Amino acid sequence: MKTITIGRDATNNIVLNDNTVSRNHAHLFISGNGQVVIKDLGSSNGTFVNGNKISEQMLRAGDVVKCGSSFLNWSLAVNEIKVEKSILNPKPGISSQRPHSSFASGTIYIEDIRHEKEKTYFIVKLVFSILIWIFIAGLTILSSVFLAPFIIGIIFGIPFIILLVWLTSLSLKAVLYGNSVKVNVNQFPEIFNVSNEHASKLGLQRTPEIFICNSNGLINAFAIKAFSKRYVILMSSLVDLMLASKSNEALSMIIGHEIGHHAAGHTSFWKNLLLRPASIIPFLGAAYSRACELTADRIGFVLTNNLEESQNALFALALGSERLLQKSNITEFCDQENEIPDFIGFIRKIYSGHPRITKRVIEITSFAKRV
Repeated sequence: MKTITIGRDATNNIVLNDNTVSRNHAHLFISGNGQVVIKDLGSSNGTFVNGNKISEQMLRAGDVVKCGSSFLNWSLAVNEIKVEKSILNPKPGISSQRPHSSFASGTIYIEDIRHEKEKTYFIVKLVFSILIWIFIAGLTILSSVFLAPFIIGIIFGIPFIILLVWLTSLSLKAVLYGNSVKVNVNQFPEIFNVSNEHASKLGLQRTPEIFICNSNGLINAFAIKAFSKRYVILMSSLVDLMLASKSNEALSMIIGHEIGHHAAGHTSFWKNLLLRPASIIPFLGAAYSRACELTADRIGFVLTNNLEESQNALFALALGSERLLQKSNITEFCDQENEIPDFIGFIRKIYSGHPRITKRVIEITSFAKRV
């Protein structure tokens, strides 16, 4: 049996630099048959599995573990132990102690929670896009003699395209700074702190700039990357609606969802450019977009570690009423999915880049139960 020590003290195998984590917080026990058990060592702020405080518990794939306020990517630790055979069966002269690692210092690894459909659709889009790019390159080479002036024009036009993208990003910045309110340490610090915490846990080196815009009743939020700048735009009506919940966790989930788009690479210019040719395939782009939304929902849930408020955040998007939000019945709302006509529901789905909200609540509830 292999034991992995977890805590704030530098002598642990996994060091969590977090004041809410005890010096010697917990142990992971890995048996020879791959069974994993986590045991709390009487820590000050507790060890949690799927939001429930535990003293000792066997772990299953997908379980969300939290020590104090730091998330623990235990599955990665176990996988690394399995891969590094010298750790389990050390050769003479090789230390069996695992080097101190920072992989679990509160960081959430996107690949652990990325939606299965996103992975599938990404592979399909990637294969088709590469084939199309190869076809375009081959056609260009074969036709180079006849299309030489056109190709030269494209080459010389690249700097102008880059200039146009740069000017567009500056224009967006001017609009946001001139007509919206930027969240920072002096402006709505609670939202600023939540955003920083989420970005840190998602492994982003820099927190996206958060802006609140006057939406005139429109309830929405979105993530944008312009040139090298990442933004999260929160509509004022959505913020008001989220804050009408029993706690601020609903807004935290929405912010996590949008920052999650950045962390998952959904706003990457080069990634989207690579996948662009596959957009000619009917409905594939919309299917991939829907799957990305489900991934972002999972990220928002894991960041808040609060299923009820994650459900409320999504439910509020469909409801749109602050007064009625406190009287919501999530089960009844999910049951509405059963009343949607199969054929028409399918047709509407394949044309939409976002899943139905009923489906999103069902998906996040199912995911929470699995983990």
